[in-house]
Amino acid sequence: MQFDDFILATSWSPDRQQFFDALRIRHHGLAAQLFGQIFDVLFVVSLDLRREYQRYYAVEYASFSDYVEIYYGKTLSDVEREKEHVFWIKYVPSLLDTAFENHQLEAVLKVISRMEIEYESED
Repeated sequence: MQFDDFILATSWSPDRQQFFDALRIRHHGLAAQLFGQIFDVLFVVSLDLRREYQRYYAVEYASFSDYVEIYYGKTLSDVEREKEHVFWIKYVPSLLDTAFENHQLEAVLKVISRMEIEYESED
């Protein structure tokens, strides 16, 4: 998988404890350390494009999708444009890298998808 301009869009604000609970990880174990780094890469050190747009660029661009397309050269899907948070992940740790045999990318994305469905069903 190519991770340049990897976009992850969510309707909910990421929370480390909920992420661990969804992965069924004990909060102080080795898995928490490993997946804590994954959480940080996906939701902390990544760039929330919607927040950046609202803070700095809303007056310069006609819409959020125009901003992302013109500034970053990335076209968002209709679903991604609707989400509250649109994270641009610039790199992934080896635990998520599909170049490695035992990567956890599908498991993590499945959990995030399940969290998204649970959040949207609450509304």
